[in-house]
Amino acid sequence: MKKNDQKSTKVTLTKEQLRLRKQAIQKWIGISLQGLVIVAAIFLAVFSNLLFGDSEFGDIINRTLGKFFDIGSLISNNYLRILETFTILLFIWIVQRLYDAAVAMFVPKKAQVGTTMLLLKSAVRYGTNFMGLLFILTAWGVDSVTLLASIGLIGLVVSFGAQSIVEDIISGLFLIIEKQFSVGDIIIIDGFRGKVMEIGLRTTKFLDLGNADLKIVNNSQVKNVINASINTSTAVTEVGVSYETDLEKLEDLIAKVFIPNFTKKYQAVLEGEVSYGGVTALADSSVNLRFAAKVNELNRPKVIRLLNREFKIFCDQNKIDIPFPQVTINYKIPPK
Repeated sequence: MKKNDQKSTKVTLTKEQLRLRKQAIQKWIGISLQGLVIVAAIFLAVFSNLLFGDSEFGDIINRTLGKFFDIGSLISNNYLRILETFTILLFIWIVQRLYDAAVAMFVPKKAQVGTTMLLLKSAVRYGTNFMGLLFILTAWGVDSVTLLASIGLIGLVVSFGAQSIVEDIISGLFLIIEKQFSVGDIIIIDGFRGKVMEIGLRTTKFLDLGNADLKIVNNSQVKNVINASINTSTAVTEVGVSYETDLEKLEDLIAKVFIPNFTKKYQAVLEGEVSYGGVTALADSSVNLRFAAKVNELNRPKVIRLLNREFKIFCDQNKIDIPFPQVTINYKIPPK
């Protein structure tokens, strides 16, 4: 049997990689030393009586570090308060788990990741944690009524100083609760057309479908919104043919050739068949025809461009003239 020779390859590190590795090692050593000092200080404070007894050094430690880490006295003097604190924490944990179980049982999985449910989940967690904190402070002798009054006064002062922020947050709550639009919808605001990327409490982010710019709008400024994603959109275009065109023959070709071919070729971006809307106007130099197609709003501009392109090719193939602006100049030659 032949053994394959295995060649060991050495990986040479660059100077930058060596410098980064050295910095990481130094950082790890520094954190380890700091942690060791902290652990040693706590150990000395807790077990000073056992290690040094009534010596002068033990007395110094008891009068300094021992005041902060006298765990034995803390437990013996406040064991009822500590027990009550753990009971409150256990109760809050049970309430949050019951909420999670109720959501998992009664709310569909798709709705659980919706904006409203995520906001409600955060509100429940913050609310129960805040109530638990108040109960714990009350157990340790803090006047919770005075504390709540102080928090309310601070909130009032902040609300007066940040009215625009409060207005944005309230508007954001109504956007989420009323579900005027959702993430992924195509909306139109004051001529701007974009896709909803994120709905926050203070701002909403839209992606400009034209040039892929991200537009961030304060929720209080989101007004007069057109949600184009609620129903199937209609891609509409108008094209003109010359007055010399036999309109009846053209309409017969549109019904038998153009519409079936277009529908078959671009069925991936269509939500239905293309419809011919007839003559919309007798313009100065053309007879204008209207075409419409049911599409997803995201594909509407694309389908309009495809309709224009395919109709131009269709006209070229069938010798149908599409008029364009022309200027006729009459030049009079002066007599000699």
